[in-house]
Amino acid sequence: TQQIVEKRVPSFILMGQINSDLGDIRIAQSNYRSASDAAQRAEFEATLAKAYSALASDLKKYEPLIVDKEDLALYQTFTADWAKAEGLWKQVKTMTDSGNADEAKKLFLTDSLAAYNKAGDDIQSAVDDLAGNTKDEGAASAEDISLAASVTYVALALALVIGIGAAVISALRVVRPLKNMTNTMAILSSGDTSTNVPYKDRSDEIGAMAAALQVFKDGLVRNRTLETEAETARQKAEAEKIRLQHEAEVAAQKKLQEATAGLASGLKRLAAGDLGFELKEPFSPEFDALRLDLNAAVAELGNTIAPVGTSADAINNASPDASHRADA
Repeated sequence: TQQIVEKRVPSFILMGQINSDLGDIRIAQSNYRSASDAAQRAEFEATLAKAYSALASDLKKYEPLIVDKEDLALYQTFTADWAKAEGLWKQVKTMTDSGNADEAKKLFLTDSLAAYNKAGDDIQSAVDDLAGNTKDEGAASAEDISLAASVTYVALALALVIGIGAAVISALRVVRPLKNMTNTMAILSSGDTSTNVPYKDRSDEIGAMAAALQVFKDGLVRNRTLETEAETARQKAEAEKIRLQHEAEVAAQKKLQEATAGLASGLKRLAAGDLGFELKEPFSPEFDALRLDLNAAVAELGNTIAPVGTSADAINNASPDASHRADA
């Protein structure tokens, strides 16, 4: 019972917190990758650093609570898989920072996600092992209590009623609650958070265990909520990106239409022989050079044709005189 209270239960709580830390890190990584500008990335990088700090603190707290070789092996497996996940994240971050958003997204949602899930599975395996150990130790504690009760019956034959009463109280106050608590731990370790944690109103060790289990349950619920919120935020960001892209395309099309309409108007006037017009209404910056070029071309054409018109007028004015002299 002492080992359950001093080792197993704190380990169980920390496993839940570590799992929650992993979720916080993954969410912060997703937000960093999806950030639209450097300012947002800086903000999410600060959140990510805070999540890493929390994970390091919880891992440091967990290490002294390792009891057996199986716990150590599972912890070493987790640290190795987590290191691999972190290596892939560094690649994603480098791609994101260098502007390779599509490649970063692909790696983040494939190999990086698989490595993250593997580390999470390691935590779940550790939780399952911890639940099994706690159940076995609870059963051993129950057997010890049963044996102690038998010895008490023999040693205290004259106090048989007292001995029976002590055993009943022990069963009701210790053994049964321990069994119920281990069953609750097993249910929570499987991911089912619908069950209620019993004995939270007790002020003894059983009550402390119940409070610890409630913390673990709340951590699981919070982690799922954060995952849902992160997915919602990602979908919202994708929708916003599509909307902005559509608006940009519409704006570009509008600018192109305005430019082509202005050029068409100028060309119609030119075709009608109007060489003195000038397109004064500016186009959008991308197309204004076309307006200026057309104005310059019309002006140049007018300068070229003007002498021809002057010569033609002179010829027309001289024609009557020439005709008159010819008649004379």
